[in-house]
Amino acid sequence: MIKRFEKGQIATIACLLLTGAYLAGYASPSAGYVAAVITHVVAGFLGIVLWLRWILRPATEPASVGTFGRLLVSLAAVTGGVLLFTGNTSAFRLLRDVHVVASLALVVGLLWRLARRGAAPTSRALRLLTVAGLLSGIIYVVHQIPNASDTVTNTGLPPADLAGDAMGGEGGPFFPSSVETASGGLIPESFFLDSEACGRCHGDVFEEWKSSAHHLSSFNNQWYRKSIEHMQGVTSTKPAQWCAGCHDPALLFSGQMDQPVEAFVGSEAANAGLACVACHSITAIKSTRGNAGYEITYPAMHELSSSRNPVLQKIHDVILHIDPGPHRSAFMQPFHTEQSAEFCQTCHKVHLDQAVNEYRWIRGFNTYDNWQASGVSGEGARSFYAPAEPLDCADCHMKQVPSEDEGHVDGFVSSHRFAAANTALPTAYSDTTQLNEVRSFLQNGALSVDLFGLLTPPINVGDESSQDGVDQSTEGGPGRAATGFAVGEESSAFGANVSYRDTLALIGPFVKGQATTVAAGADYRVEVVTRSQIVGHFFPTGTVDAQEAWLEFKVTDSASNILFWSGFMDETGQVDPSAHFFKAVAVDKSGNLIDKRNAFEMRSAVYVNLIPPGAADVAHYRLPIPEDMEGPLTIVARLNYRKFTDAYTRFSYSGDLSDISGPMKAVPVVPVVVMATDTAFVSITPGAAASADDVVLQNGWVRWTDYGIALLAEGDLRGAERAFRRAASADEAHPDSWVNLARVFVADDRLDEAAEVLSRALEIAPGFHKALFFRAMYYRSLGQYDKAIADLDAVAARFPKDRVVLNQRARMLFLDENLADAAHGFESVLRIDSEDLMAHYNLMLVYRAAGDSARAREHEVRYRRFRDDETAQELARGYRQRHPHVNNEAQPIHEHTSWY
Repeated sequence: MIKRFEKGQIATIACLLLTGAYLAGYASPSAGYVAAVITHVVAGFLGIVLWLRWILRPATEPASVGTFGRLLVSLAAVTGGVLLFTGNTSAFRLLRDVHVVASLALVVGLLWRLARRGAAPTSRALRLLTVAGLLSGIIYVVHQIPNASDTVTNTGLPPADLAGDAMGGEGGPFFPSSVETASGGLIPESFFLDSEACGRCHGDVFEEWKSSAHHLSSFNNQWYRKSIEHMQGVTSTKPAQWCAGCHDPALLFSGQMDQPVEAFVGSEAANAGLACVACHSITAIKSTRGNAGYEITYPAMHELSSSRNPVLQKIHDVILHIDPGPHRSAFMQPFHTEQSAEFCQTCHKVHLDQAVNEYRWIRGFNTYDNWQASGVSGEGARSFYAPAEPLDCADCHMKQVPSEDEGHVDGFVSSHRFAAANTALPTAYSDTTQLNEVRSFLQNGALSVDLFGLLTPPINVGDESSQDGVDQSTEGGPGRAATGFAVGEESSAFGANVSYRDTLALIGPFVKGQATTVAAGADYRVEVVTRSQIVGHFFPTGTVDAQEAWLEFKVTDSASNILFWSGFMDETGQVDPSAHFFKAVAVDKSGNLIDKRNAFEMRSAVYVNLIPPGAADVAHYRLPIPEDMEGPLTIVARLNYRKFTDAYTRFSYSGDLSDISGPMKAVPVVPVVVMATDTAFVSITPGAAASADDVVLQNGWVRWTDYGIALLAEGDLRGAERAFRRAASADEAHPDSWVNLARVFVADDRLDEAAEVLSRALEIAPGFHKALFFRAMYYRSLGQYDKAIADLDAVAARFPKDRVVLNQRARMLFLDENLADAAHGFESVLRIDSEDLMAHYNLMLVYRAAGDSARAREHEVRYRRFRDDETAQELARGYRQRHPHVNNEAQPIHEHTSWY
């Protein structure tokens, strides 16, 4: 018979068990959550009282059982009591685990004790405890079932226009932005204005965020403010909502963004930026199409957390400390940590369409797809280089920093400075700490500059016949997507446009610390290789039309007189227009330059010169050596970066400076950061220069390979072949030495030679994925689709998200008339990127061949939507004709001369 006292113990434990399971399982901030916390605490105190009474009673059980039971009760009670005061935060995770394990062991022990004492199965106490245990288990197990919104995926066809991605379509409150709210309505602006409330527990993170570009993303950013004022002046207020999903959530979600800037520019909402909750209240990412395609949820307890009443505020903080699980589940979704790149892409991948630009679909910028397709992500099979371990956005831009913040894990938190490349904002806010963090980030070896060597004249730099930007890289290729940004390894176009075939004699390459000899009275071409070392996306990225990254190339004599200088900056802050730039140049419908971050007016890219992740670029400088020149000469090459062009900064800070956003009421001088540099030395002889082509280079395999990659990228197949052969001679045992040669031979249709070097690569590394891919391309050229598919199957087994691999495989299935499998293959590509042009193009053909006209039409609509408007190239040609320096830079292979 169970005594009344023991029934009280059992009822208390059952209550603790049920409320604990509820809190562990249904971790959502609600009134039920508050009630469960309070009930659990009250029941815990009652349990302690009953425990004290029980522990003072004479033991009626065998000593071993009584001691063990008392130990479990003591552990559960003491750890629960301590957690009540310390808070159930990550720092006390071990204490929480002991509390949970001791409590569960206690329940099991009580059931065993009751059974041993002969309690009937129908006993109320036994049934209560059993039912409580079963319900707790069910609650916990049900909570472990994954939620579909926890993972970022692409499903179904992408919409045919922006309205298809907007909540409520064209008449929705946020159109043309793709954002959604879980409620389907607006969210009060106050929700986004209380980041300081987050700082009560996350002080370190809050202080870092205050300095970040995320905080300064809205109308507290004069550069952004001016672009929106310009946009509204050219169009209307509605298109600016397209920007607001990422820059102005407080204004957009509260329904204020569809007004002129002057109506809200001084408000608190306009200066909130991308507040803490703007990222941490996102509960679903709709796809990897970017464009602010996320859903945000307004937490039920927000009014309590942001209350100005100190009593209510204290109640909220105490409850949160006791059980932070609901807070964590509301503000930290699995994709925040497990798919950080897919999470970040929602604002770092954008496209425009008719509702914004009164034109058509066109890519604005895209930081995600080139990362996803590269070796940096671990998902790209064909990359030249890849890190030892895959990296995502947070690995570089949210590094772990020491902190005692209450959200720390093992003494570290993810930095919320989001250090990247924005030196302009900390300059305008005189934030030296943030500026130094960004400067340090830019100078951490992300890119390298290599003064590679000298080539001899005569030099023919080719013509511009291939500079129309049409991708002719794949059999059955659909052309290229409409873009003002670069396309990386998600396309197989790398090195496909053959532009140059002459092979020049090499004097050099430069040996570090030694002088290379040249002859007076001759011209030379100096080769400068810029390599992306650890950048996971194109360099630069983002709005590359408004940024400046360029090579500075300077030659001086022994008296420091300047013989040659390309890429200098004049006293007004303007960069030499003939410099070698890493940027995009685009024009509007009248052929005028896009230079005000006015991508909505873009109609055609004149050129896009960015460095892909794990790849390289080569700049060519024509260096004349005068007859009377005496050496030695010093050559210095620098990679310079400035966040905004001087022209755009002056435009942004034009007008009444007293009305400028931010504390600086003057035009800021955005600093130029030297990201990498290299130096070489040249001696001069009166006669012919001695060839140094046979010099043995330190780190020779890497330098020759980088040079070959850069030459291949611009289409110089002969030069690339020579460089890759030299790399192979430096390290014959490296399988990439032979695969890189195969890249050249496949592009040049030299199939027998491709087969030979691929065999060597596979002898060195059987099953090497890069060799298998290019062998598949060799088999494809021979029409041996079965062998090609077998090789691609092997590659896809290791790299199931490489879209080029999947597209090529599906294309060969289609050519082999296996329509069903081809359709399945192309559809799998769209689950990785629903805007993939080649997949839509080929699905159009597949479904036409299968007689499914409806589905063929669906993909034809998307294909035509995403495909480039080639007629717009006439605008680019006109601009190039009027601007010879831009025209030179637009050529696949071009030289730079001194304009100093």
